[in-house]
Amino acid sequence: MVGSGIVVFLMAFAAIPSVAVKVSVESSSMVRSETKTVQIGPDADFVADRQHPKEELKVDSNTNLTSVDMAKLAARFCDYDFPMGTKDTNFCQDDHKNMMHIVDKLDPTMCLLAAQESGAYSGHNEFMVPQGNDDKYNVPSGCFKAPCGAHSTSHTTCYYWNGAECTLDTAQTTTPVCKTTVTGTPVCVRDKHAYGTQDAQAGCKEGYKIIDDEDTCRTEATCLGHMPAHEFRVGIHNASKHLDHPQGCFIVVEDGHNMTYYNPPSAMGAGTNVKGMVICNVSSVTKWDGDSTATTAAPDDTAATTDAPAY
Repeated sequence: MVGSGIVVFLMAFAAIPSVAVKVSVESSSMVRSETKTVQIGPDADFVADRQHPKEELKVDSNTNLTSVDMAKLAARFCDYDFPMGTKDTNFCQDDHKNMMHIVDKLDPTMCLLAAQESGAYSGHNEFMVPQGNDDKYNVPSGCFKAPCGAHSTSHTTCYYWNGAECTLDTAQTTTPVCKTTVTGTPVCVRDKHAYGTQDAQAGCKEGYKIIDDEDTCRTEATCLGHMPAHEFRVGIHNASKHLDHPQGCFIVVEDGHNMTYYNPPSAMGAGTNVKGMVICNVSSVTKWDGDSTATTAAPDDTAATTDAPAY
């Protein structure tokens, strides 16, 4: 059940101490730092950096973060989802070219969060791939998935972090160029949220769906920096208001602020002349079960569907 490639590679370096990223748990919601991401289109050009709130965490070599630290990570990266890339490549291919590599070697903490959210294991001593020689280019750069092997007796799927810097675009002058064939599956990152059509019902792009749960609406609005309205649930005092806005979670600009409301389904039906724009989230997220099989499930874990081949 344990694959030979990546496990042999990683165990060969077991004698080399894992790299520890040591920074204090200090945060400031007003200060933002940048993490470079790489587009995964055919040309793999660099795209504009995404910004994350400054949230520095101590990552010991065994990467067993506390629940408090994990909560900080979840808040920092609440607008990100972590789908899988193309097996045994350095690419995160997607029809909509909206997935990114996690390649900033200075911030492996996003990979730790991706592992926790998917059910993979990252609390092992070989989480940080040794950087001593060119063998680091035989696995995907950044965050990747591979069998745990001897690194865990409780899990079969592990996430690892490879800090090797390389460029995916052969037209770039940066060297070394990432190998096109590696052993492992890259873990990618994409926007967790999107928006529908202005002043219309729905309009979520492919791969996303309307947030149709009141509690989720509040949580995701907070993540996106939108203010929940005082009368958050539409139609409590005037049922006809249901027809004035899109069904589900939506925002309306009021006094220069994106105010969030939740409009539940109504016996009155859906309005045809509405004001607001729905908030959407990803239709499915990666979840690993105990035998290294991934299922894509709805973000609220209510609809597990597609099996993915184990690495």
